[in-house]
Amino acid sequence: MRDTITVECKNHVMLIGLNRPAKRNRFNLALIRELSEAYTELSNTDELRCGVVFAYGEDFTFGLDAAEVLPKIAQDGPGSVIADGQCNPWRNYGRECDKPIVLAVQGRCLTSGFELALASELCVAAENASFGQVEATRGVMPFGGATYRLPALIGWHNAMKFMLTDKTLGAQEAKALGLVQEVVALGREREAAIDLAENIARQAPIGVREIIANARLSIREGCMAAQNELPALVRRMLSTEDAQEGFMSLVEKRPAVFKGR
Repeated sequence: MRDTITVECKNHVMLIGLNRPAKRNRFNLALIRELSEAYTELSNTDELRCGVVFAYGEDFTFGLDAAEVLPKIAQDGPGSVIADGQCNPWRNYGRECDKPIVLAVQGRCLTSGFELALASELCVAAENASFGQVEATRGVMPFGGATYRLPALIGWHNAMKFMLTDKTLGAQEAKALGLVQEVVALGREREAAIDLAENIARQAPIGVREIIANARLSIREGCMAAQNELPALVRRMLSTEDAQEGFMSLVEKRPAVFKGR
């Protein structure tokens, strides 16, 4: 039983709904735990190829449920809110989900919600969406990856503007800066995110996974680390059934049917 999220799987996609609308989908300990469990299930299940995270209610999330989560972190550290062996949705320590995540954001997406977007592969936003990294106004700092991901994504000065002040980004500004890939009418964000996820799910699963892994390696350790990994990686990829299927689909002029082998 899940109390704070919903989970549905179809067409190789896991749909994960943040389900605390009365609390503006704030991340309490239960929501963090259940979201982590869902990411782990997504990562562990070969049949699943992509995840979509959306939220019920008017807002995607107001961020952490500070009264519950911060005392736990102050006492035991940030790692204490993710169980051993479980995927960390924010990818700032511990195990990472190796499948792509698409976010569907409406309304306000604040603090740890903003960082969840930064940790995801794609983000679709409703026209009314706004993103805020406003921890400094609350006497704390971001600790879910924003301090290093946001400058890398939108540039130092833009990142400082949104981390050192109480200013927020609207959906169109977030798209212009590269945080959001699509802006759609309110109410269509989930549908648009699912369309992207199902498109990803039609591609070769091994190729998708290795593209993500190599790109993440480049961000963590630099371009040379990713480049040095490529020769052996490409040889392994070319020996897969999916690579043969991709080639044959071109020869036979038909859609490829990939099996992740």
